[in-house]
Amino acid sequence: MLNQTHIKNNLTPKLDALIEYAKDKNVDITIDAEEQDRLDVSLEIIKKIAYSEKIKEWSGFGIALQAYGKRSIDVIDWLDDLLKNRAPMHLRLVKGAYWDYEIKHAQVSGYEGYPVFTKKSLTDLSYLACAKRIFEIEKIYPKFATHNAHTIAAIYHMGYNKTYEFQRLFGMGELLYDSANKVCKHIPKASIYAPIGAYKDLLPYLVRRLLENGANSSFINRLLDSEVDAKKLAENPAKVLKSKLEKNNLLKIKLPKNMFEKSYI
Repeated sequence: MLNQTHIKNNLTPKLDALIEYAKDKNVDITIDAEEQDRLDVSLEIIKKIAYSEKIKEWSGFGIALQAYGKRSIDVIDWLDDLLKNRAPMHLRLVKGAYWDYEIKHAQVSGYEGYPVFTKKSLTDLSYLACAKRIFEIEKIYPKFATHNAHTIAAIYHMGYNKTYEFQRLFGMGELLYDSANKVCKHIPKASIYAPIGAYKDLLPYLVRRLLENGANSSFINRLLDSEVDAKKLAENPAKVLKSKLEKNNLLKIKLPKNMFEKSYI
């Protein structure tokens, strides 16, 4: 109850002021729906702001959605319903950057299960399923943030004759998108996003990015590995998952509630 009061009295007014300022300057603004245990309250805030009379007819307002969340498709359906009573919005789709936090938080809290997918191939599949659902909704302007060649190719195929954009992080993916532009005709140009702020605020963000892209499963990391075959690198995630299931070669993580037992998923 105290958190709800704090949000109502402090956070929401600040967001309202920021969004109104962005609207006046004709600058799009995107609200992240980040931590899974705060997703419900995040969506409540987004809905309240989206229906505000000051920006209800403004299409520069949007949200970011993490595809590794098991409720990602449900959030898109929720947005579809919300858009029946306001102007179009943009949806920035990302795969998710806080996997380690979500896993550890669920374990510490002793949850029944994990709120995010525990296999990278499942997250990749979820991203494509979300993209397909997004393309079905006319009042959503899609923004696909990815540095993965297979994902880019799949969305290019799904988005034929549709309006959308790709996004990449400043300093990353430039060669990948240059190559895509040479191979794919009329591929949308990738917007570039970059963190801005004081050193003390940016350092944790940059460290997280280094850890994320230094992971063994990272496309960027594997792209720079000369021993990884190009066909293997751009393999369909459905085939990857099927192969692992057939070989029983899935990473097994204990359910949070069974951390001290022998049960795995």
